[in-house]
Formats: sequence, C-alpha cells, structure tokens
Amino acid sequence: MEKTIEYIEENVFLFMALPEIRILIPSGAGAPGFAGIVECLKERAGIKIIAGDINPKAYGSSLADKFFVNYPSDNAQYLDAVSKKIKEESIDLILPITTKELLPLSLNKERISQLGAKLIISDPRAIEVANDKGATWNYAESIGINIPQGAVVKNIEEWENAVTEILNTGKNACFKPIFGNGMRGFGIVENNRIVDFWTEKSGILPLNKQEWFERLKLGWAQPLLVSEFLPGKEYSVDLIIHQTKVKRIAVRTRDKMIGGISVQGIFIEHQEIEEMTVKLVEGIGLEGPVGVQWREDENRIPKLLEINPRIQGTTSASRVAGINIPLETVKISIGEEVDFSRKIQLGSSFSRFWKDISV
Repeated sequence: MEKTIEYIEENVFLFMALPEIRILIPSGAGAPGFAGIVECLKERAGIKIIAGDINPKAYGSSLADKFFVNYPSDNAQYLDAVSKKIKEESIDLILPITTKELLPLSLNKERISQLGAKLIISDPRAIEVANDKGATWNYAESIGINIPQGAVVKNIEEWENAVTEILNTGKNACFKPIFGNGMRGFGIVENNRIVDFWTEKSGILPLNKQEWFERLKLGWAQPLLVSEFLPGKEYSVDLIIHQTKVKRIAVRTRDKMIGGISVQGIFIEHQEIEEMTVKLVEGIGLEGPVGVQWREDENRIPKLLEINPRIQGTTSASRVAGINIPLETVKISIGEEVDFSRKIQLGSSFSRFWKDISV
C-alpha cells in the first residue's frame, strides 16, 4: 500500500509540474476536426486552448477553455483581433487549422513573434505553392512525382477543351478550384451520365459535360484545375516537419468520406507514397503539421491530389495508431522531448462519428 501511495503521489506531482501552455487556435472552432484536435492536445496536462470562429454558436465554444468570435481571415481586422488575443491571454503558441488564414498569419509572423507568441506555420512562399493546386502539380511534376493528366483553366472555353481531351481518352474527368479545400467546388464529369435520383445522394452526383457547361458558363470565381478522375484507392498522409525535415509520417487510407472529410480508414505502410511525400514537402520547404493526399489510377499508380499546409482534421485519428500527431507538433515546437522512434501501429483502423453537444 505504501508503494502504491508513493507511486500515485509521484505521478500527481509530475502531472502538476508540467508548465502551462496557452495555445491560440484563431479560427475553426466550428470545423469538424476541431473536437479531435482538442482531445489530442488535452492529453498533456497544463494545456489551455483559446479558440475563435466567425460563428458565435460554433460547437467548439463548449470545448475550448476560452472562446471568442473572430473576423474572417480576409478581413482587415482579423490580425488586430489575433494580436489582441495574444496579449490578453498571454498566448505561447498559435496553431492555425483553417486554410484561408495561413497566408495572412505567415506574412505577419514577425509581428506575432514580437508579441511573444510562437507561430506553427510554413513560410509564405511555401504556403503559396502548397495552397495553389496548379502550382503544387507543376512543382511535383518538375521533381518527377506522379500527377494526374490535367490543366489549369481560366474560362468556360478552356474548361470545355480540357474536359473533352480527357473524355476522349475514355476516362472520366473532374475539376476543382485551385484554391479550394474539402469538396467545395468539386465536380465529376462523365460521358453519357444518367442520374438515378432515387438512390444517389445529392451533392456528389457526376454530371455529363453539357450539364456542367450550363452551370459553369454562368460565372467563375477563380481558375479551375481540370484533371482525369482517378478511380482507385485514396490515401492521406499526416506529417510533422521540423526545421524543414520530416520527423513523423503516417499514411492512412480514406475508405469512407462525407463532404470530403475522411471518416473511416486504416493506418498502413506504403513506401512509395512515403518517399514521394517526403521528397515533395521537404522540397517545397514546408514546416509544422502538413497533410498530403494521393489517389491511385486504374493501374494502381498513386498520383498526387493536393497538399494541406496545416494540420488536417482527421489527424486526430493518429491516436488509434498509438501516436498523437497534434500533441507531438506542439511539444516539438516548444522544445519538449518527443520520441519519434515510437512506431505507428500499422493496421489500426478508425471510424469517426457525430456527437451532440450543448453550445
């Protein structure tokens, strides 16, 4: 009994002795992946999370230690609001989790540093390449990485030519905004498509070329990346990059998705994807938590889809494989020891589900 008491007291002491880390997540408290990221970070004692969102009723307001309503990242007042929160809450670390805020934050890294907070983010040049799908594919192709057949198009005429060229090969086509994320603006083009509205879910229905033409000719917000539609298995790679070198890499299958969000998969070993991913992200010069997505063609050759130069929402699933990528990211950023020799438990499967919460 005495040994048990000593053991408990020792671990309580260690639990309490960890220094407090105050983390600011400026936007995304309403994002689907926010809850999992919070759970991962809270595995370390002493972490306090201050989170923002443009929606005052974001579900994450009930999960963060403190919540505030922030401006959209393209609003001139966004950075002032972030700076104010850094000073008010004595923020140690900033962990952005949404795509649009990455460049504004990175461009103001020195301003943020002068306020005493460390920003986990890549340099502006690397973000510009990674966020632009056309630039990403151009760079990947230049270093010998497999990309789908495709082209960046700026108007409906270019779109029609690019789609026709792909359809004439017997393949289906797809398109996506070069600065889009998730399933926003994504479309699949099939030859002679006949839609069964009784059995197929809306929002992911492929249409034929003429049907898409009638919709897209009405107006364009930005260029689109048109490519062959890859029919094979899809993969997502979660990484931690520190001082331009990959420290952690985890490959998982994307077996089921809802609105572009992975909700089911398995952690696997895939040497080819791992090697291409490391070559890609280190070549671009990315830093911090990063996600890269791949999909196989009809011959099972993996080809690059896109890079997310931020922590991905489903990265929290790494816990089922015996590691904790969000927490490892924070620890290495503040100089705490991280055991990167700890291996991922391959074959670990995960499934995500909805949960109700009072806001």
